Amino acid sequence: MKRNDRYKKSQYQARGIPEYWMIDPIQQQITVFILVTGLYEETVFTRDGVICSNL
Repeated sequence: MKRNDRYKKSQYQARGIPEYWMIDPIQQQITVFILVTGLYEETVFTRDGVICSNL
């Protein structure tokens, strides 16, 4: 994770953003971050996965 991405993650976490997605076209993956008891849990999806949002 890049420095800017870590900063955004901490800012979103501090503001209580319940979910956000990070798309990486080079790696061909999407990472979904879900806020659980104040910390983000992340799930990585590749082109073969089905993405489902809890929201």
